[in-house]
Amino acid sequence: MRGAAGSPFVIYGYMGSITNFTDVVYPGQINRCDACHTGTSYYPVDDTAVQATTRLTGLSQEAPNPTTVGNPIATSANMSVCSACHVDALTQTHMQQNGGSLTVAKDTEGRTILSAVPANIETCSVCHGAGGVADVQVVHHVPAPTASNRVRKVRRHFAAVALSVMTAGIAPSFASDGATAPASAYSPHGADTCLGCHNDATVTGIFHTKHARPNDPRGPFGHGGLQCEACHGPGGAHVNAKGDPAKIIDFGPKAHASAATQNAQCLGCHQSNAAHDWASSAHAANDVACASCHQLHVAKDPVRTAATQVEVCTTCHQAQHTDLLKPSHHPLREGTMVCTSCHSPHGSTARAQLVKSTVNETCTTCHAEYRGPFLWEHQPVAEDCSNCHDPHGSAQPALLKMRPPFLCQTCHEGAGHPSIANTPQGLAGGGAPSAFLLAGGCTNCHSQVHGSNSPSGRALMR
Repeated sequence: MRGAAGSPFVIYGYMGSITNFTDVVYPGQINRCDACHTGTSYYPVDDTAVQATTRLTGLSQEAPNPTTVGNPIATSANMSVCSACHVDALTQTHMQQNGGSLTVAKDTEGRTILSAVPANIETCSVCHGAGGVADVQVVHHVPAPTASNRVRKVRRHFAAVALSVMTAGIAPSFASDGATAPASAYSPHGADTCLGCHNDATVTGIFHTKHARPNDPRGPFGHGGLQCEACHGPGGAHVNAKGDPAKIIDFGPKAHASAATQNAQCLGCHQSNAAHDWASSAHAANDVACASCHQLHVAKDPVRTAATQVEVCTTCHQAQHTDLLKPSHHPLREGTMVCTSCHSPHGSTARAQLVKSTVNETCTTCHAEYRGPFLWEHQPVAEDCSNCHDPHGSAQPALLKMRPPFLCQTCHEGAGHPSIANTPQGLAGGGAPSAFLLAGGCTNCHSQVHGSNSPSGRALMR
C-alpha cells in the first residue's frame, strides 16, 4: 500500500511480513503523459460517458438509485487518473472545485449517477484540453504528434500543476535553459517558478480565491495572465539575487516596496471599480497600502468578512474601537453591521468617507422612519444626526452625546420654560429641589423629537 505523497511503498503480507519498495522508482520522466498514453488519449475525457473508478467494492449494483445504500462509491473519471500522480492536497482540492469527486455513486453500467451530484460534472477540459490555458500536452512537455515532432511552445499554466510537478521531484527554473534571467524578465513558467520556493500555505492559499481562477480572463491566472508576477512584477532580479525581497514588489506591513508602489499594482485592475475614488480618500492621503487591510492569499479576506472586518479597521481606528465597547453602540461587535455599512474605505466625496452624500442620508438608509420631511421639523435633526448622536458608541441611551435635559439645553437657552438651566439652583425648591424635577427629561413630554406630522405637533409633543 502507499501512504501520502513522498512516503515509501510498503506491502504488509502473510504472517506479518513487511516488504519495503522504497528503492523502486519509475524509470522514466513521471510528468510525461505519453509514457503510458498513446496518441492524444491523455486529454481529459467526458466523465458522463466513461466509467468511474470504484473505491468501495463488493457493493450491490442492482439499483441505480443514489440513495440506496448498496450503490458503489467511486472516484470520478478524470480525477481517478490524474490523482494517481497529483497527490498533494492543493491539487486534489482544485480537482474537486472543478467537478471531481471521491464519493460519486455509480449506476449499473459503472458511470457516474449525475442526478446524485449534478454539480460534479468534471470541467477539466476547459483549461486542460487541447488549446486550453493549461493544455495537458504543453504542461507535461509531451511532443506534439506531428511529422516534425516539435514540442509546442510552453505557455503559462495553472499553478496547481506546478505543485504536483514538484511533488515528482522536478524543480522549475526561471530560465528554460538554466541561464541567468534578465532583471526585467518575466518567468516563462509563471507561478511554477515562484512555487519552487514559496510553496507554504501562506502563499498557496491564493488558489482558493478569485484572483487564481483560470477561467476568468480579467484575473492574474486567466488565459495569458502573468500569474504571481501580475502583482509582484517581473521576478528576474529577485531570482538572480537569491530571493532578495527588495528586488521584487512585496506587500504587507513589512514590505520593502512603498505604499504607493504597492497600491499602483492593485489600482492597475481595481481603479475602475472598487477604488475609483481612491485618490480622494483619507487612506490614500495617509499612505495606507491596500495590503494593510486586505489579505489576498487567504480563502476569506478578513476585511471582507462581517465577523472580522471590525477587528481589521480598529487596528488603526482605536478611538472607534473604544466607542464600540460602550453600552449603547451599533451592532458591529455582534456582526450584524460592518464598518463599510456606513463608510467607503476606498474613497468618497462625502464627509468621513460616508457611503452617502450626507450623514442624514447614510443614517436614514436604515432609520427610514426619521427621514422626513415632517410637517413640524426639529432643525438639528434635519441638519445632522450627529448633532445629538455619537454613531460609534455612547455611555448614554440611544447613542446620545448627553442625557436629556442637558443635551437639549445645549441649544435651548433663555428665560422661562423650557430653557431654565436644570440645576438645583435653577429649579423650584432652591438647593433641595424635588427628585421628580431632577429626574425629568424633555422627551417625557416632547416625545416626537425627530419631527411630527400632527397638525397639533408644533411643540413636538404628539
